[in-house]
Amino acid sequence: MAPRPSLRRAWLLLVLLTLVLRLPAIVHPMTLDDEGGYAVVAHELLEGGTLYRSALDRRPPLVFWIYAAVFGVVGQYNWLPFHLFGVAWILLTMAGLYALARQLFSREVGFAAALLYSICTARPDWVDLALNGELMMNLPIVWGLFLALRPGSSRNRPELAASGVLLASAFLIKQPAAIVALPVALYLLLPSYRSRNHLFRHHAVAQAGLLTASYFLTLGAAVLILHRQGILADAFYWTFGDHDVPHGPTDPVFWQRGGKETLATAAAWHPLLACCVFSIRDRARYWRGHEPELTALVLLFGVSCIGVCASGRFYSHYFFQLLPALVLLGAPVLAAIWTRAVAYDFPPLRRGVLGFLLAGTAVAFLVVDGVGLWPWRTPSPLSQYVRLHSGPQDKVFFWGQRDWLYAEAQRRPASRFILCFPLTGYVFGSPLADDPAYDTTERILPGAWETLKREFAEHPPLFFVDTDPGTEAKKYPPAKYPYLRRLLSEKYEEVFATSEGIVYRRIDGGVETAAGGSA
Repeated sequence: MAPRPSLRRAWLLLVLLTLVLRLPAIVHPMTLDDEGGYAVVAHELLEGGTLYRSALDRRPPLVFWIYAAVFGVVGQYNWLPFHLFGVAWILLTMAGLYALARQLFSREVGFAAALLYSICTARPDWVDLALNGELMMNLPIVWGLFLALRPGSSRNRPELAASGVLLASAFLIKQPAAIVALPVALYLLLPSYRSRNHLFRHHAVAQAGLLTASYFLTLGAAVLILHRQGILADAFYWTFGDHDVPHGPTDPVFWQRGGKETLATAAAWHPLLACCVFSIRDRARYWRGHEPELTALVLLFGVSCIGVCASGRFYSHYFFQLLPALVLLGAPVLAAIWTRAVAYDFPPLRRGVLGFLLAGTAVAFLVVDGVGLWPWRTPSPLSQYVRLHSGPQDKVFFWGQRDWLYAEAQRRPASRFILCFPLTGYVFGSPLADDPAYDTTERILPGAWETLKREFAEHPPLFFVDTDPGTEAKKYPPAKYPYLRRLLSEKYEEVFATSEGIVYRRIDGGVETAAGGSA
């Protein structure tokens, strides 16, 4: 065992590496990708608003409660400490991976797991640096695994109750995490687990029952909170409904996009994947005595693949949910190679080559992320204009699919529809989304236009900003909808225009009422 100062130095270097890899995000003066929409909802909650009714998003509730808690501490629109919080979230996940791998193997394997996670979550696409739901759900998943996979022969394992709470919390952050509890429960029922821990079948069933009970009790507590707030039906619909994706005739299940993103992920994570392959191939060497944990991690990888594919969208950050299983599978091989306990003839797994690949991957990720994110440091001219010509008390409305503009403008939305898909039927992540010939009228949320009219009557927006010209499709101009066409012609005047959109200002004294006209 190395002396404790060596342990501190190793962790210090690992923390510094994690900070450096995310430096482009830390110094970014605005939100990143999904952070923009999350922030808008969180700010409304801090202003006394109601989830799904003051600002609408399709994620489960816990992610917004966490965002609101963070902004309640660091302050709204205070991006530097918020981005540092995102790095702290990753570091806590790495600490969980370290703790889990160390309790199964050794300190070296723990560091290998944390190192692999640090590098792989900085993959070369700057939008993946955001504190998105896939990244956030990994933290409770990892610590839930730490509690569930702890070695020991005790028949009573009260820590499984805490594991169930953590796994349910992951589900309340992002929907694909719902399936993660399955391999953990099956792990407790494995014959190899029972045999190693000298348990009878009823002991294993009781342990799995404890995990399952705490999991569903946690979900039940969330349901009760949402019911008391009067938004249970809204939460259920936006968490599970309105997520279908129509498929084009030439790509019925998105194999083209799925294949491309899978290959890109494999290329970005090739050192990790090589370690995983040899870890399973040489399982007698690395996993002797830990056969139940190996089975659990393989099952976890399998259900995580289902989570990646479930929506059919294959966004690059969806692949982050594979990392807890992959880094725990690959870490024993990396540690063995690095400590010279084993040597492979396979070139990518030779010690010097593997070190070069990991270092080169980290540098490449940093460069690509930094170069890719740099042009996005300047706010949109639309949000700049709105911010300069309005006060904090003024509400505005951005028409289109650019919810982050509210955060850039630092102004509150005049309607819950911070994204306009309920009003237009826009389809997320589908090749049909930008097809002008594909009619999405039938996907419009029933009653959405009446809701918009009522909200505009209650607090008419000072600015109405049309961002549709800035989209690739240009298929949802406000003039397409009679209510908006009349609203803009009678109550608003154009005051600013760029290639990204048009800004309309409410004419002095013009107040929109809920009466008249339908969309």
